[in-house]
Amino acid sequence: MKVLIIEDEYSLADAIAETLKTEKFNVVIKTDGEWGEDEALTENYDLILLDVMLATKNGFDILKTLVQEKIKTPVIID
Repeated sequence: MKVLIIEDEYSLADAIAETLKTEKFNVVIKTDGEWGEDEALTENYDLILLDVMLATKNGFDILKTLVQEKIKTPVIID
């Protein structure tokens, strides 16, 4: 399973990623809203973990774009 983490708190993103990796998930971390949105739009993921409060683009705006672009990947918002 491939998981995208969009989270600007490095320590939190790393902790989540390490936990998922121990369960054999493939994990990609993006620490900026715009980078995360680009990644979600151009690559295929099984799950996106999305922070709401991000530096350049907030999680709600990213989610809105994903819906508009018909990205069907499940998203968990924190």
